[in-house]
Amino acid sequence: MDLMEFVSSFAPDSVKQSIRQIGTADVDKKYLKKEKERRERQLKNEPKKRNRVAIKKEIHKLDSMDRERKLAKEKQSRSPPKLVDWEKSQYGTLSGWVYGSRHVRDGEFVKTKVIVSGKAKNGNIVRTRDGRAYLLCKDL
Repeated sequence: MDLMEFVSSFAPDSVKQSIRQIGTADVDKKYLKKEKERRERQLKNEPKKRNRVAIKKEIHKLDSMDRERKLAKEKQSRSPPKLVDWEKSQYGTLSGWVYGSRHVRDGEFVKTKVIVSGKAKNGNIVRTRDGRAYLLCKDL
């Protein structure tokens, strides 16, 4: 029995919430799976409708925690796409060829929105008004 299982067996929601705030990416995948299975077993054996609704809400919370964990891990491992052979316009936008983006095919020419953070220099990461980030490179 790991710490999360031990705490979840008796802890109030406030303690569980503080544990969640430690880091969503650090939540153990096995813990979430076991806890969800335990709640589903409870749901099958619970005769009262009010308690069944509460258990369903807990199952939903566990599902959302698992989604958050996956997204947090993905964000940790993902680097911004490269904007290669880029130019800055007089309006504060950038144009160049993108590589490594989930939204655009590799080698596609794009014009970005206005830069809101970061300096337009090779090797820097800039963020645009639409929230996208790019690593500026002279070449691949």
